[in-house]
Amino acid sequence: MCKRGGLGVKGEMKVYLDLTHHTPEFLDRRLGGILETYEKFTGVDPRVQPMEIFPAVHYSMGGIWTDYTPTSDGLIDYQSPNNQMTSITGLYPAGEADYQYHGATGLGLTPF
Repeated sequence: MCKRGGLGVKGEMKVYLDLTHHTPEFLDRRLGGILETYEKFTGVDPRVQPMEIFPAVHYSMGGIWTDYTPTSDGLIDYQSPNNQMTSITGLYPAGEADYQYHGATGLGLTPF
């Protein structure tokens, strides 16, 4: 949303996580492996320079595939009757049955 809304740092299409207010020793003790991996792939030391971050899917928790109708700028057209529809006409899953938000495996949640 920050990138699409033009709210990135200095008007760029980027968002950063700045950890430089912590000492390198603290960061190594708490986040050592994560920071080493970031530095390995980007060539940037996040202990001294903010990390460029990207949202990404890291785990699929199941659920039924649903579709949506995008607007010209790629956001959801909230007025479209196709939003949340499956390949079965008229079937609209919600909650844990919908893969997009929580899927069949809620994060630390009790199923409804």
